[in-house]
Formats: sequence, C-alpha cells, structure tokens
Amino acid sequence: IFVGCISVIGNVGITGSIQPALAHGLALAIAIALFGEISGGHFNPAVTVCVYLVGGMELILLVPYILAQTFGGMIAAGLAKAISPAVEFSNASGAAFTAVNSSSQVGPAIVAEIVMTLFLTTTVSMGAVNGRTRC
Repeated sequence: IFVGCISVIGNVGITGSIQPALAHGLALAIAIALFGEISGGHFNPAVTVCVYLVGGMELILLVPYILAQTFGGMIAAGLAKAISPAVEFSNASGAAFTAVNSSSQVGPAIVAEIVMTLFLTTTVSMGAVNGRTRC
C-alpha cells in the first residue's frame, strides 16, 4: 500500500491510471515472492477470506490475518501521508480511480467493486490455492 500510495501522490497529473496500477502490482508481486512461503502471500482481507473459504488456511488464523492486513494498510497510508508534501497529498485523491461524486454512482461503484473482487479472488484461488492449477 505504501509504494502504491507514494506512486500516486508523487505523480499527480503526470501519469495516467496505468502507472499506479503497475506500481501496486509490482510491489505486491515482490511482497508475495518475499513472504509467500511465510504467510501464504495474501495481503488483502478479501483474498484472505477467499483462501479460508477454499480450505487454504485455518479459521484460527483468519481474524489475526485480517487485523494485521487492515492495520498494516492504515500504517502504510499514514506513513505515505506523513512523508508527502501537504499540497501533493491533498491533490492526490482520485488519482488512480474514479471518485464517487453523487448518490446515483454508489450502486454501480459497489457492483464494480464486487465484480473486480470476484475476479481477484477467483484468480488467487485457482492460481495459488488449487493444487491442480498451481504453478
């Protein structure tokens, strides 16, 4: 989260939406490669719930993982804010996504979030958890 936030904050108005996506993706790929054997390599609470539901982890680990992921994300975002110039930080909202500006956009935003989360969790469960499809 820290790398992704810094990439957005430091480049507002300079790059399109592909640069933050690449920064997040590459940072996540490195984190998974480094910590995959230790923690399973899932750093997203939705992925953690998915891994539990498909039998990839024990129930006793579910809540601690989600708490650690949530607090880690908050610490990373806070650190990104702390080291960023105030002007750049205040201009960065909405840099990597489309902001929901009215109540009529809430429904479509929720549907889009659900669909993209399903794509993510399906990819993880088929590519990393399923023994027959794992590399």
